[in-house]
Amino acid sequence: FGYGHAVSVIIVSEGATSWDVFPAAKDVILYEQQGCLSPHIIYYEGKISVSLGLLEPCFEKCCFDLRVPPVTAHKAITVRQARDVALFSGWQVLGDESFQTTMIINNKPTPYPEPVGHSVIYISPVQSPENLRELLQPVWGIVTCAGVAGELSSQWGSVLREAGVSRICKPGEMQTPPLDWANGNRDLLAELLRLPQ
Repeated sequence: FGYGHAVSVIIVSEGATSWDVFPAAKDVILYEQQGCLSPHIIYYEGKISVSLGLLEPCFEKCCFDLRVPPVTAHKAITVRQARDVALFSGWQVLGDESFQTTMIINNKPTPYPEPVGHSVIYISPVQSPENLRELLQPVWGIVTCAGVAGELSSQWGSVLREAGVSRICKPGEMQTPPLDWANGNRDLLAELLRLPQ
């Protein structure tokens, strides 16, 4: 169907609680971030009210619940390189010794990163809808889904729609879209019905 490469994002609105954010672990870990519904960065509005120290064990529990297999040597090298680059840049890195999950935290607004995969998630502040527009420029037009923790104002929603987002849902629901989801703002069911028999 010619969808091409696409990515997803998580937005944590100001006032969101830890319980709103914790389900995001499932979205990050499922399918090793290889699909268009996989987020690679979490943007949080204002001062983060979610304890990152509590988010880390959520990732570990999710790996256990989903029976995530051990990381191969090749994947471990890829994750280690991403961690080293982040540390060299002065960013905070949280992750387990087996390289199954990694959180890379920058205290300054960060443009959408080059996806690493293998449950590597970046975490960055975002200051305003216009700031989000700037940060999403590297993937503008190919952002397919946004997991939103808390309330989303119309201004934030407009930027996400302009960036290509065709689905907005709660964290934890990103990887399970409904059958009638208009992926890429296209009606897939209608296109399937038009295929020659």
